[in-house]
Amino acid sequence: MLSLLLRRREGCSTIFTYDQIRDEPDVFTMSFPFYHVLTFHFLKVELRKENWHSFLASSNPVAVALLSKMDYKQSERIQVKKEFLRLLQH
Repeated sequence: MLSLLLRRREGCSTIFTYDQIRDEPDVFTMSFPFYHVLTFHFLKVELRKENWHSFLASSNPVAVALLSKMDYKQSERIQVKKEFLRLLQH
């Protein structure tokens, strides 16, 4: 019903914020040896696999807050902090 009001598709997503790059599944399954209960598919975002430059133009405050968990080189650390503070001002 919410998707009809907002006129866009809504979906389930999961954000993984591990410190190391990992390959996470995009499905959750629950079953017993005698009965399959649930299979749940979701969209995944693995921040360590995302480049922080691609989120600089985002007006989404969540994306800005997660900049520090994205992939950046040690030499870019100060630049990431500067961009984070700049985006907080807007």
